[in-house]
Amino acid sequence: MNNPLQIPFMYRLADSGYDRPNETYTDKIQNEKDVNELLEGYEEVKDVNSIVPGDFVRYIKWDAKNNCERFILGGRVLNVEREYLLLAGKNNGTFSAQRYYKEGDKIKYETRFFKKLTGDEKAKKDMEKLSSKAMKIIDEYKKVIKELKDENVLLKKELRKFINK
Repeated sequence: MNNPLQIPFMYRLADSGYDRPNETYTDKIQNEKDVNELLEGYEEVKDVNSIVPGDFVRYIKWDAKNNCERFILGGRVLNVEREYLLLAGKNNGTFSAQRYYKEGDKIKYETRFFKKLTGDEKAKKDMEKLSSKAMKIIDEYKKVIKELKDENVLLKKELRKFINK
């Protein structure tokens, strides 16, 4: 296997003799609240080909057995292929994340990948959110200022009428 990141002690999870428990941690987090919390600091990827080795990803795939979406914690990307991403997870066990769920040759579901934001990316995203909030506040203040100016003009007219009597 070509390992672009040279991670020591790497092994295939499928060959590890892993004895899957009846209920895994991943099984326990299949609810909107947990998924949203676990995706904090991650951003959905529009183009999977923009993912590069070394990125950390989480993903939502199609669970054909239960006929629903399933959130997967993912891992560090080792390689991006046409049909799958090769990932290293906990303890450097490697596994593939299929890019599609297919029935025959027809794609029925495209896996949704979420990339962990770097410090700079997160800071930029936070700055964009703050800027957007600030612009909304500024727009509200501009409305209030205009209303106050209009009211001031009316009050000045009324005061002139009163003074000129």
